Amino acid sequence: MKKILTIVVFFIINGAFSEIIRLNAPDAGEKTIEKIVTKEKKSVVCIEVPACDVQMMWMPSWRVPRQERKWLLTHNSAPQLSMPYVAYFNAVGRNSFSIGVSALENDVNVESKLNQEKGVWCVTITVAVQQDEEIQPYFITMDRRQKDWAQVLSDWRKSLKFENGNYPQDAWEPTYCSWYARHADITQDWVERTAEIAAELGFKTFILDDGWSYDDRKRVSPQTIVDWYQDVGKWDVFSKKKFPDFKTHREKIRALGINYIVWTAPYFVGTRTLAYTQYGFDKKSDKPFEGNVLASPLDTEYMKSVDDQLVKLLKDSDLDGLKIDFLDSIAPSVEKPLGQKTHAYLKNLMAKLRKVKPNGLFEFRQGYATPITASLATQFRAGDVPFEWLPNLLRIAQIRLTMGDKVPIHSDPIFWSIYETEDNINRHFLASMAGVPMLSIDLESLSAKHKDLVKKWIDFYNANVKKFQLNGEWKVKYLTSSLQYVTSAIGNEILVIVNDPGVMDQIASLINNKKAVVLNLTYSELDFEGGRKVPPANAAIFNLNSAHGD
Repeated sequence: MKKILTIVVFFIINGAFSEIIRLNAPDAGEKTIEKIVTKEKKSVVCIEVPACDVQMMWMPSWRVPRQERKWLLTHNSAPQLSMPYVAYFNAVGRNSFSIGVSALENDVNVESKLNQEKGVWCVTITVAVQQDEEIQPYFITMDRRQKDWAQVLSDWRKSLKFENGNYPQDAWEPTYCSWYARHADITQDWVERTAEIAAELGFKTFILDDGWSYDDRKRVSPQTIVDWYQDVGKWDVFSKKKFPDFKTHREKIRALGINYIVWTAPYFVGTRTLAYTQYGFDKKSDKPFEGNVLASPLDTEYMKSVDDQLVKLLKDSDLDGLKIDFLDSIAPSVEKPLGQKTHAYLKNLMAKLRKVKPNGLFEFRQGYATPITASLATQFRAGDVPFEWLPNLLRIAQIRLTMGDKVPIHSDPIFWSIYETEDNINRHFLASMAGVPMLSIDLESLSAKHKDLVKKWIDFYNANVKKFQLNGEWKVKYLTSSLQYVTSAIGNEILVIVNDPGVMDQIASLINNKKAVVLNLTYSELDFEGGRKVPPANAAIFNLNSAHGD
């Protein structure tokens, strides 16, 4: 089919020039890359996607592909949240049409409208910047190759040529976090006792989450969440009430041989902090949410004070790094674009922090775990899923799709109910091994049996799984909206995390003639040739071509 010439139309929006560019879809089986060059502050690209052989769709904000046909979908992205991509594919995962936009540094909206009359999706891509900024030339990739949709996504992600970071070895080590275990009900003594147990169980990093900077001791509940963050926003000093002798405390944590990092949220301004009135946030129209309002890179004076405090915190407290939270609180918007400024602010902040700790550990959360941030942090953590092992796996897989290989991806901290079964505690750990395991349970309250379970799985990770995190080639396999399995391969070795017992033929083919580490999340025993079995909620290591399992 002969391609139609591109049509360019200019029109006025709110007194400023915008442009519409109409691109024609490539033929089936082809890939086309279009370079978009504009001097405008907003560009709008329209593409008609044939609605054929499409049973599934995926956007980066979705945990799993969606089967239900959507007449209208919209996805917003910016450097601090997600990335501009949409995939249309069939029920067996074969790509029908995928669209990727390389303008990750800008605010982008991808909208998909189903036109029944024409039998197409009308995909509209809007890229926008502020008046003092420019849209740098960007590329739109339209891919109709009949490959696995996740492989098409991987090909596009690699084409962006964003570099991974310089990830310290410790970024791949099991991590303990205080959050679910105690929320803000933390003290110096509790941290020291808990860190000692964590070190004994094999954890190499301790994350002190929210609650260290203010005096209130509290747990999250429907009553407390209403104004939870009202005291958050002063970052340079620990609460004297909770940490009366931080210098001695720091030395005790150091003596345990584990890294010590603390939680921060640079954009949060609590309504009970001095900064709330000092910098005029009390006069802004934004209503507080959960006790805080949001600053932004436009609040230059305030954000510089935050930078100074974070540098001082890192240096004076001699911490090993920071957890940097809620960067995605600033919503992407093509009407009020802040993407370029947000990204510039974050790059500048991370440069300041790395000047203090060149080999420090810096955690980013899932919302801003994308190729454009890969070089800024040292580890990227799945979103909040206490009590749930399967959503934890889905979130880790989601980050795998967006970030690729050789990136330290951490599970959300494992947390289980006191009523949980031993099998499901096992599943928590097995699912977490799609990334780097993280735990947040009150270690002092654990039974001896459960402590043994924790140590068993952390030892298993260190002995058998960590190498796949460091050097493996990862693949994620779905059938419609269900995650079937996750694999990581290194040469003649393979890690397989099985979530669907109905894929045994595929699994057997994948591990044939390889040394396999098989993690069984299912509720069925997995039977392999030669009488090899993997019980539910358990793991095994063997070679299918060998006479005996390991």
